[in-house]
Amino acid sequence: MRKLWSNLFIIALVALYIIAVVAYVAVNADQFQWDFKAYYYAGHAYELGLDPYLHGAVAEAAGEELGYFYAYSPATLPLLRLFTSVDFKPAYFLYLIFKLLALGSLFYLWSVKFMSSEVDPLFFLFCFFGFGGAIYIDLVSGNISLFEQLGLWLAFYALLKHRPTMFCALVILVSLFKLTPILFLVLLIFTRERGRYRYLLVSGVSFLILQGLAYLRHPLFFEHFLNIGWKLDERGSQNPSILALLRDGFEFLEQRNIFMPAFLPIAIYLAFCVAIVLVTWFVVKRVKEIERPLMIFLICLAYALIMPRFKDYSYVLLLLPAYYMIWKVIKIPSLYLMVAILMVASNFPLPFGLSAPISAFIWGYYPLLTTFAIWVLASYAIVKKEKIRTQAVLIQ
Repeated sequence: MRKLWSNLFIIALVALYIIAVVAYVAVNADQFQWDFKAYYYAGHAYELGLDPYLHGAVAEAAGEELGYFYAYSPATLPLLRLFTSVDFKPAYFLYLIFKLLALGSLFYLWSVKFMSSEVDPLFFLFCFFGFGGAIYIDLVSGNISLFEQLGLWLAFYALLKHRPTMFCALVILVSLFKLTPILFLVLLIFTRERGRYRYLLVSGVSFLILQGLAYLRHPLFFEHFLNIGWKLDERGSQNPSILALLRDGFEFLEQRNIFMPAFLPIAIYLAFCVAIVLVTWFVVKRVKEIERPLMIFLICLAYALIMPRFKDYSYVLLLLPAYYMIWKVIKIPSLYLMVAILMVASNFPLPFGLSAPISAFIWGYYPLLTTFAIWVLASYAIVKKEKIRTQAVLIQ
């Protein structure tokens, strides 16, 4: 009975939290969902025949200067008309409603389809506070990340159900926006689907054709889109990625008159990526067919680690993998303690005058560091389990 009441309390707490966040975002349309505002007026600029990748053109369409801009492929521009057919305020609320539906669908997929209804209510609490509050950041920023995540997890579920065509179609659709999710097609290699390499090749070529058609239709738009991508250099808590961490680390050394070759951060980043990919490949090859969700979760962790840019809201991708790895694979004695650690997102003092610089690194890149720790522990646990299984078979 006590456990039932504690579970009900957690569920009620999460529900109240969702209601509070959504209500606050809804009544403050001038402060929140700034990414959606950029999408909306980029769509208007596109309808007016202006370049949606230029600040001036979007400002003309919006009637004001915007601090954010549209940074997705020109292949996605026609989709913006889904919202620009109505005024901004109704579109704002409609977009927020769709995000809630996407979030509810994600919870259903995660808890019922991937966790087989075995999920503890603590999981939902973790979802809202894990990795620095990735879901909260997504809701207030108005980014498309929740839609991206829904598309990806539907794709992963299709793969588990041996529907490679659906898997490939969904991955391609999601990748039209942020491009890099196309890398998840590599999951096909680790399955036993007939013609998996053909699916991989056709899907990759199809994605390139779609981007090529977008270039041929709007070559100048495509050039400006690529320029925006190259200029993005967010770091710390906004973009806790390995490349950003290395750049910050080398700048920290330069400020203390310790100079390194300019190419070194990129070289270390590439070496790190190769190491992550090789180790993940080695571990995944030891995951049995019946443990395909585990394969997906481990590759999600590796994907986050090697991305040169992985925003704070992008960590929504890792909520289920991180929780599952801690609960089922690593099996940390105190699940509650580990979850509490992952949910922490504040500062703390350090001795010896290291507080400011070291704290900035630790808390600025906290999601990245915890992801790396989970990836290491989970990889070790999987290999160890396989070694024990192999030894047991040999003894028999």
